[in-house]
Amino acid sequence: MGEMGLAAVFSALFLTVVPSGAFGTVVIDPARPVCIAGQPCTAPDAHDVLAFWRGTKRIATATTGIDGGFRVTLVPGLYRITLPHRVGARATVSPAQIRVLRGRFVRVAIRVDVGIR
Repeated sequence: MGEMGLAAVFSALFLTVVPSGAFGTVVIDPARPVCIAGQPCTAPDAHDVLAFWRGTKRIATATTGIDGGFRVTLVPGLYRITLPHRVGARATVSPAQIRVLRGRFVRVAIRVDVGIR
């Protein structure tokens, strides 16, 4: 096998062995219609589903834990994030997009505004 063939094999192995993706927390902000001094105005978005999209294709989903934490493996690229179980609601997600780099897990702090005012 020549030098170019060996380089291609190592590149392919690197892409399949070194995972990438996203992890972090999801909080509802604000979680109450009126915030009170001394009490948090946010709450973990527990047991919710995040969907990660590239174009019009849903690539992956992740379910948040009781603390709002999540982790998902994704190939490198730009992803749009939605909450499919909140489709008729006025919920907005911030950030709405993330960029995943090769061989890295990007930390994301997602805020969900559910329209409480």
